[in-house]
Amino acid sequence: MALPYLNQFMRRRSSLPIMTAEREKTGAGKPIYHHAWNCAPPGGVIGATNQDFFEMLTVDPIDLSQSLNFSDIVEVGDQLLNARSVFNYAERSDNSFEVMMKLGAGLGTPPAEHFLLERLFGLSEEFKATTPLGQFTSPFTGQTTDALRYTFKYDGSTFQIAQVVDNYMMKVANGSYISGGSMEVSREGALSATINTRSSKISYAGTSQVNNTNATNGALANDELDVQNGEYTLFPKCLFYVMNDDGNIWDNAGAYIAPPKGAGSGFNPYEVIGVNGNVITAQLADGTAADFSNILLPAGGGPEVCVIPIIQTYNDNTTANRVLPSFGEVVPQGTASIFLGDKDITLAALLAKTNGVDFDNQFLGSQFSFNVEKNLGDPGVQELTGDPYPAPVYVAQDITVTGSMSMVLRPKEVYRLNRALDEFEQSLAVVIDPQTSTLSSRHIIIFMPRVRVSFTSNEVEGAEGASLDWMLTRPATATSDKDVFEMYIV
Repeated sequence: MALPYLNQFMRRRSSLPIMTAEREKTGAGKPIYHHAWNCAPPGGVIGATNQDFFEMLTVDPIDLSQSLNFSDIVEVGDQLLNARSVFNYAERSDNSFEVMMKLGAGLGTPPAEHFLLERLFGLSEEFKATTPLGQFTSPFTGQTTDALRYTFKYDGSTFQIAQVVDNYMMKVANGSYISGGSMEVSREGALSATINTRSSKISYAGTSQVNNTNATNGALANDELDVQNGEYTLFPKCLFYVMNDDGNIWDNAGAYIAPPKGAGSGFNPYEVIGVNGNVITAQLADGTAADFSNILLPAGGGPEVCVIPIIQTYNDNTTANRVLPSFGEVVPQGTASIFLGDKDITLAALLAKTNGVDFDNQFLGSQFSFNVEKNLGDPGVQELTGDPYPAPVYVAQDITVTGSMSMVLRPKEVYRLNRALDEFEQSLAVVIDPQTSTLSSRHIIIFMPRVRVSFTSNEVEGAEGASLDWMLTRPATATSDKDVFEMYIV
């Protein structure tokens, strides 16, 4: 008889994505592609000592999936069915997910989604009194403060996306790269961002009963997974726990702990070394020999325990290697402001005020969209590497930043349509100033010194309106990508 929780449905919304920078096992910072921890065959989860470890909440579950590429061949002959299929390679896995933007605990601290933003833009820099950049004087408030700045820079390093669904199913996307992202700013709701990724290999791990065919206690490595295809249940370098029939995790000392993280400490997960048929070979995740003497599997068999895949080691039950997504406040976007001004002016000039009261260049837009596309090239897909999974070496050919805005026209605003015909390049900034009790001193600034704009007249709920499309262009005086785009989080 199967354990009761093995036949239940898995709640997809009960899933936690975790992202980790891919490195060699030595921690040298080199990309390891989809051979996590140098394991073979490819696929795996980077281990517990990795400090660059980001736990994330998403609006909807991430759908990590992959398809295979085939060629169909039909031969001519005396038989009616002569179709054959040839396996070419595994397709890249393209995914998209939405995250709420959350500000960090203090001024100048990275937001909760810093891991993603740094890999979307490429470069982050701190403005603090203790750093060479010094503190940042915000032209929006006029105050000198700590801040974080994102600018564009090419970064070819990959990362890993891992996801546990309802504690029982694990999905791992290795060789992942952010191909673009988008943001919508409007009058309602919280600020969110959509992130687009591309991955080279998806691996899956599931839960299985352990059938103690040896009729002895312990010796898990000599026992069988009670599924038809155990070699597909746990992949090499996959970490797992042993769980009893009550749904409690059995640690190496024989104590119970509630999954996935409980009050107990000192327990170790096991690491899959290999699966031959349904027989698994395992060791402790730290690489030492596994001691199963205290697992005490029931002699003579019986559905008493199962193995359950996990992502990370919690040897001391602390958060030393984790970045939790729960800190910080979501950012209300209803107080956002848009600014349009002369091209190539500074951020301070664009946000200047008349008599220190009214902004000179404020634009009364009702919606703002922001899209980043890296235009990824994938020349390595056709290379004969001997591996059906192409190596995750991507080429960001160029970065395209586009967006749109809408507005309701007033008589004094009609000049903007004519101006766009003569001065089709202008500067653009968006300031999101969340005026709440917890975020009153914080704001986000997106600044582009030169964008190409075009207006189109339209109707907005019975009123005369206009829509504006824009594209980021490069100023003639720009010497680096920092001179083209800046995003500040104060």
